[in-house]
This record gives sequence, structure tokens and C-alpha cells, in this order.
Amino acid sequence: MDQTKQAIYNVVTASDLTYEQKLKNLANLAENELDVLNIPERTKYYFSTGAINDLFEGHAPYRPRYIMPDYQKYLKNGSDFLRVKPAKTFDDALINLMMIYHHVPSITSFPVFLGSLDELLEPYVGSLSDEEIKEKLRHFLTFLDRTIDDSFCHANLGPRETRVGNLILEVEEELQDTVPNLTIKYDPAIT
Repeated sequence: MDQTKQAIYNVVTASDLTYEQKLKNLANLAENELDVLNIPERTKYYFSTGAINDLFEGHAPYRPRYIMPDYQKYLKNGSDFLRVKPAKTFDDALINLMMIYHHVPSITSFPVFLGSLDELLEPYVGSLSDEEIKEKLRHFLTFLDRTIDDSFCHANLGPRETRVGNLILEVEEELQDTVPNLTIKYDPAIT
């Protein structure tokens, strides 16, 4: 069996990979069969020795490394393409974000940036109590942690203090999940 077929077989029969991880690995193996970057032989040598690493991004990159969708615009307008209506409630906003995160084209196959969560969600809290919001955030944040399998994923909070931002911090302290990393933005004029 040649090296490529052996690598494919190893992925297909791996017992330590999820279905989604197998799909990503198989796609990467297929992509790596292409040679479209015209990499000089000397550079290929450095790749083969491990002196240079492509971070498993593939030999024919067809998606960006980092993308910052306008999540606020998406929540406000919805998406005709995805048949998603504009968010009107907190639940709408959460589920709409979960849907768009699934479709963000990124080298990692998941969103690296989730947006400024407090600012995105604050307009939708309505008359919900803190406990109701926290319960919904628990589900949302647990979903993110269990479906985005890389801790490079991050979201922003601040620099303005918001009710949702404070509740996210409370829930994150309780959950102790890896994803998302939270960046707390600070501005001495408003924080």
C-alpha cells in the first residue's frame, strides 16, 4: 500500500477520531495531493525535515486563515442564503449565531472569532431575568465548547460593561470550558 493510501486507511480506521475529525483529515489528505503553490525544492526539503511547518493548513489553501464576519449585521438582517430570519429574541440570537458559526469558512473549519458576544446579545435580552439568561448562556457556551474543537477560538467582551457580559463571565467561571477564549477589551474612558 502506498503512503497516501496508508494515511487514508489510518484515518478511516482510527478509533480515537470523531466522525468530523475523520472528514477533516481525509479532506486534508486529498488537498495535500495537489501541488499548486509552486514551492521551491529547497523549501520542500525544510518542510520534510520539520524545519518549516504549514500548521496542517494544506497544500492548496482554499479558505482564509482568519475571517471576521459582521455578526451584528447578520443578527439584524438574517441571511437569505441560509434562510435565517433576523433575530428578535435572545433565543433567536443564540440559535442564529450557532447556525452562522457552522458556515464560517476558515482554515480550521470552524470560526476563529465569535464576535463581541456581549454587544451582540445585549439588544436581545428583553425582560429575561438574569437566571433565564444564564441558563441559555450555559447551553450556548457548552455547545461552542463541544463543537469547536480548537482553543484558538475567541470572543470579545467589552470595553463597555453590559449585563450579558457580566453574566457570560459568571457562567464561564462556573463551566470552566476551554472554548471560547475570552478577550476582555479595556478602554479607560468607558470601562
